Amino acid sequence: MTGMDGKKDPGKFTVRFNLCDPQQRQAAELLNRQGRSKAQFITNAMLHYAGGQTLAPQGATVMDNKQLRHFIEDILAQREAQSEDADMTSNADANDQALHVTDRDAIFRTLDAFQQQ
Repeated sequence: MTGMDGKKDPGKFTVRFNLCDPQQRQAAELLNRQGRSKAQFITNAMLHYAGGQTLAPQGATVMDNKQLRHFIEDILAQREAQSEDADMTSNADANDQALHVTDRDAIFRTLDAFQQQ
């Protein structure tokens, strides 16, 4: 049985990138980093480009920025609670607490940068 365009296997493609073209070389390098997930990566990229759909790899959950921020805040709250428990049993100094605040601020700055893209 052949596909609509006469191909024996309509789901199989052979693509050769022109490695002399910097954009195609970069695309080939990116695709090679996908390992065995190339088809899913290409699917997500094509559907996003052509239709504006945002897809996650198979089995992954899509989160919007608000959900991601909430998720990270929960993790940081758990980390702070663990740190406070450790402070009761040890002599942790103020620099250790400042590091946690610095980590949290860096994460939020990164999230804000992604939102602006």
